[in-house]
Amino acid sequence: MNSMMKANPFFSGRGGVFGSEGFGDVMGQSHPGAVCSSQSFSYSSMPGKDGKQHVVQKSSAMRRAGNVQENKESHSDSHTGVERMSIQRKLGDKARKIVRGRHNFTGEEVQDDVCVNMDASRGPQFDQEWEPVSYTHLTLPTKRIV
Repeated sequence: MNSMMKANPFFSGRGGVFGSEGFGDVMGQSHPGAVCSSQSFSYSSMPGKDGKQHVVQKSSAMRRAGNVQENKESHSDSHTGVERMSIQRKLGDKARKIVRGRHNFTGEEVQDDVCVNMDASRGPQFDQEWEPVSYTHLTLPTKRIV
């Protein structure tokens, strides 16, 4: 927690909005078994100079539990013709991020595969290791109504 958050009663300390454990408690840092997730989506549509609709869409989703995390992002812009999506998975100190993009006007496609704390050739093996761990940690339990 940075010094601004420690000094501000809104974020920390007794009587703070986020309780006696401070802002870290809300972020799931105080509860190792907690699953944290967030999603966002934005959409903008406006007429362009050529009279056609100009649409921009963005979305992101994040799931995290302890040292297991997944981030997904996408972006599309009808004016520029660019579409891009990425998925990043983390397990402990290792991570893999795949970014794919396409330019709809030229047909050009690109892909980038980045590995952190491991050789890039281990990417597919990392995914195989990540899948069962993520299922165990990131899948929210459901209650059965009888």
